[in-house]
Amino acid sequence: MVKKYLVENLDKGFIDSSQALFVAPVLFTKKLDRSLRFYIDFRKLNLLTKKDQYPLPLIDETLARIGHAKLFTKLDIRQAFY
Repeated sequence: MVKKYLVENLDKGFIDSSQALFVAPVLFTKKLDRSLRFYIDFRKLNLLTKKDQYPLPLIDETLARIGHAKLFTKLDIRQAFY
């Protein structure tokens, strides 16, 4: 069942193969209509993940700080996100 799901979604391009050092277990559970739902258990993986030390600043605070600035720089938000 898992192999069929993985092959189908790899072919569609929805998922990509990985050589990651950490993994998360997968399982199926039955829905009320007797069909299967695919789950990935990320709980242990989340414990290993480093949390951000500094959260993103609030937009209002940032605009208030740069409101009277003389020099600006261009930030590429789209590339910075990825």
